[in-house]
Order: sequence, then C-alpha cells, then structure tokens
Amino acid sequence: MCHSAAARSRYNPEEPRIRRTALEHPSPVRVLLVHNYYRASIPSGENTVFEAEGRLLEQAGHPVARLLRSNDEIADAPLRTALTASLLTTSNPFAAASLRREIARFRPEVVHFHNTFPLLSPALLRVAHDSGVAVVATLHNYRVICADGGLFREQRICTECLDQRSPAPGLRHGCYRHSRIATWPVARMIGQHLQQQTWDRHAHALLALTEFQRGLMLRAGLSPQVLQVKPNATAAATALPWAERDDVAVFVGRLCDEKGIWTLFEAWQRLGEAAPRLRIIGAGPALPALQQRLAGTALAARIELLGALPHAEAMAQLARARLLVYPSQWYEPFGMSVIEAYARGVPVLASRLGGLAELVRDGDSGALFEAGDPASLAQQVTELWQHPIRLQALAQRGLELWGQHYSPASNLARLETIYRNAIDTSRRSAAGH
Repeated sequence: MCHSAAARSRYNPEEPRIRRTALEHPSPVRVLLVHNYYRASIPSGENTVFEAEGRLLEQAGHPVARLLRSNDEIADAPLRTALTASLLTTSNPFAAASLRREIARFRPEVVHFHNTFPLLSPALLRVAHDSGVAVVATLHNYRVICADGGLFREQRICTECLDQRSPAPGLRHGCYRHSRIATWPVARMIGQHLQQQTWDRHAHALLALTEFQRGLMLRAGLSPQVLQVKPNATAAATALPWAERDDVAVFVGRLCDEKGIWTLFEAWQRLGEAAPRLRIIGAGPALPALQQRLAGTALAARIELLGALPHAEAMAQLARARLLVYPSQWYEPFGMSVIEAYARGVPVLASRLGGLAELVRDGDSGALFEAGDPASLAQQVTELWQHPIRLQALAQRGLELWGQHYSPASNLARLETIYRNAIDTSRRSAAGH
C-alpha cells in the first residue's frame, strides 16, 4: 500500500532545527519523496537517511509529501504475492498510477527518489519526468548494475557486472539471495533500465555519495552530466571531554565478512595483552562464531560483545570511545558511522578502500590501514594508542570536518542547490533549449 503526505517517521534521531531569518530563507521548493522501506526488523542506513532528509526539508520550510512502500508488506506474504512483486520490479503499473495521482494532488516541483526496489521500480523515474517535474535520485547502493547491490561476492569485491555493463554475470552466479531464480527478475530490471537509459534520460540529477562511487557509476555507463556527489549527513551531538571518555576503541556495524569483522578480530589477536579494550556493537551472521572463538580465551578480557543496541545507545557508546575502528572490506557507498564519530569528536581508523579514503583523511581526521590486513590494522592501532595527544588532534579535526561537510546545515544547502538546478534544467528542457 502506498502512503503519501506527511507519514510519521518510525525513527527519531536527534535532529537540530534549521532556523533562518527571512533574508536567508530562499523560496520553498515543493518536494515529493519516494522510498521503498527495507524491513523494519533489519536496521537500514538508507531508511534513516531518507527520513532525516525529509525532516530537514520540512524544518527549513519546504513543503514535503511522501510516496512510500515497505518490504514488510511482502515479508510474510504468500509465495504467489512475493513472486508477483518480483515480476513488477522492472515496471510496476500500480506504483506508476499511485505516483501520477500524487503528482497531480501535491503538484511538486521535484520528485526525489531514494530506494525503488522491489515494490516500486526505476520506471517511475520516467513517469515523474513525463509529468514535467524535476527528477532527482540518490544512489544509496550499486543496484543500478549489481543484483546484490554491494559489488561483493564470495567474501571478495566483485566488479564483473560493472566491467561488462551487464547484469549477466550476477545472474550466472545467482548473486541475489544466492539463487539464480531470485536473481532473474532483478537482473531483468537492471538490464532493461540500462538498455533504456532510464537513469540518464529521466533523471536531472543522480546523487552519488562519494567521488569514488561516482567513478564506479561512470564505469557502469551512467552519464557524467547527471552524476553528482552529495554525501550523507548526521545530526549534531555532544563531544565529551577527552578525560571523561573510556579508554576503549569501538566497532559499530553488522557482524559479517564484508564489514571486516575477522580482520578486526585477528588484529586484536596479534596485539594480545597490548590490545586496547574493544567494544563491538552489532549483530549478524558472524556473531556465533565470534562468541565461540572468544570463549575461554585471554582475548575475552579485551573484547566486549555488546550485540545490537538501539541507535541512541550505540551512539552513546561511540561518544565515550577514543577511537572508531572501521575495517570494511567492500566498496561502502558511504560510511555513516564515520561521520557519526566525527560529530562526537571521535577519530576514525578505517580501511584504505573505496570512498572511505575520502571520508577519513589519513593523518588529518583519522588514519587508514590496508583493507583485509590484520597486521596493518594492528600496527596502526598501536601507533595511535601510544600517542594520545595525536588522537585528540585527529578527533578535533574530525569534528571540524563534520561541521563543514556532514552537518544538517551543509546537507540542506547542497540539497537546495541540487533541487534548484534540477528545476532549471527541467524547465529548459521543456522549453526546448
């Protein structure tokens, strides 16, 4: 079922209100936000970003409506319903009709798409474009070209579909849910919209989250004329005085291969008794094995498994730490934990991989190590922990970077510029220029 207008957010992270004087306030832009929610039982950064941006726009005085679907609608649905939904991923006439009705009712100047998979469809970009409004889409993942959405297969980065500009390798490997049958409708969706140039022809702005992700999307064949970079943002937070923090490092994320949990574990093994205390926050498929390998070992005194925590509690743990370790082994489209750490004055040690090397400025706001290399990680941890004054300087610089690039105010300014440019482009196109 599609929901429009001001649907209440299911999340409520702290979010400062954007206050402006009459002279500062530009004319409001009417924005229709379109998003397919992931399941409520599975934490999703995409859901969080979608909701935060919607609130930000509303607080700045922009009229906002929402067209929503949720994967909870099919989570427990009969097989026939699930199969029907999968076949509509390429072009969904029911969702298209809902979008047309909402455009006619709300009369937006911009339709901003976030996730369209699986209950909406990329074909909705064409519907919005043909309705004469500006079309913007955020690329939260790599599903424009990758059936799995992550460019990660069999515990390694995989760019076969990207390099061939075709979803055929993903279908051959059964990348979506480890099944060729499940992958087929996803590959069909990807292939058709690449062939029809849906993303290029019907969007006035496609938003990558980092320059690295933009480069990958160019390799996939998307147009440089519409591909822009707009990073995510996070709310203001309290940076605790250094002396009041716990003498610990933290990991926040899903416990799985692509997040580098085993690189982290093996690095702490190498450090032994010299290892800082480490708090691991999160759940995932690697948790049982991690618990088993820690049980009864000396390392259990150095590593604390806190499991999945509510977002506010996880952020409170992060704020009390002296280092965030981010050992990802896949091409993260973005690293929300990185900027959440910056907002709390926590320095970051991250993999030198993909867009993380943009977010974490080596020697400036944090440090980098070689992805998948426990020895490199252990060495960097040792060097940082032996120089607390340097850690504090990195923390301060990260806080400054948050204010400059990843705060709600900076995000709002970028969004408004993107929207107005998209509106101008749309109007020029309609006028035949």
